Amino acid sequence: MFFRLMFTPVLKAVALLCVLASHTAIAEVVTGKACYRYSDNESLTTAREIALSMAKRDALEGNSVFVESTSNVENMTLKNDLITNLTTGYLKNLRVLEETEDFGLREVCRTVQAEVEPIEVKQQITARIRQFTDLNKDRSGLPKGEYLRVVNAWEDNTGYLNVVAEKYEDRPYTNNYTVRVTLYDGSGYPVDQRRVSMLYSDLGDINRHRINLFGYKNYRITVD
Repeated sequence: MFFRLMFTPVLKAVALLCVLASHTAIAEVVTGKACYRYSDNESLTTAREIALSMAKRDALEGNSVFVESTSNVENMTLKNDLITNLTTGYLKNLRVLEETEDFGLREVCRTVQAEVEPIEVKQQITARIRQFTDLNKDRSGLPKGEYLRVVNAWEDNTGYLNVVAEKYEDRPYTNNYTVRVTLYDGSGYPVDQRRVSMLYSDLGDINRHRINLFGYKNYRITVD
């Protein structure tokens, strides 16, 4: 009886360890190599950073799980976002295997090796694709400009119009983007236009613009 009482917990513990082991991700080793030729306007430090980044990207793009999980991704903005995200946080135990620099050709080369966990990578890719898809769904009836799109708009009890906008395209030379609200009188004639500009640094940035309606009930929202 004592043997059975002792033996049962041991069996349960062994079974639990087996289950946990079966769910433990086995890391895969990936290797990448890249060379970068830098111009007279670029420093050697910058060239080294770019070459390392390119080598990490090459390592990730050679991983079978990444290739399989992104085979249907045609949007280059999304694909670059996935690569940036994964090379930043999901290449583990990264080692630089080889460093070569040819100052005559102004060329820097790096070869790297790292480990990736397939399940973790696949889950992250799935989550990022879902997030990107949700952000880019067609929102019928909401204004869309060349660089911003409105994702929500409402009037609060203080007489202000709240406009939530998202940056989906880059504009050269500036990160300031504007939401405009044209105010109309009861006969439909424009009487004023209010503008609020805010900083949008990266694609996907979201800001809330608050515009005083001054009691007007008719208005039109336009965005950059």
